[in-house]
Amino acid sequence: MSVLYLNDSNGYIAREHLNVSTLRQMDCHDGKLPYHKYKPGNYVWYMIEARQEGVSSKLQSSYEGPYIVTETLSDLDYRIQKSKKDKGRVVHYNKLKPHEGNVTFNWAKNLARRN
Repeated sequence: MSVLYLNDSNGYIAREHLNVSTLRQMDCHDGKLPYHKYKPGNYVWYMIEARQEGVSSKLQSSYEGPYIVTETLSDLDYRIQKSKKDKGRVVHYNKLKPHEGNVTFNWAKNLARRN
């Protein structure tokens, strides 16, 4: 009986150490992830997941745009729009990449002030 109890308590201790180790590794990993908060009026690139058949993925561009953020739905979800006639799409932040450069859409000049 004492041997079974000893093995069970060792298993319990090992599981506790594994749980603590897992949480520590998750915190370290999550802290290194890039997280950008976008505001209405910011320009972004949108990640394309669909690939063309018959064309090497190395030769296809990974991002499309630039798009403009028109609305912040939550900390993680945004509405983006490419043109004035485009109805826009709701996307998660991990599909977006900040655009660097000088781009302005004439139809969206007052967007940041409006929201």
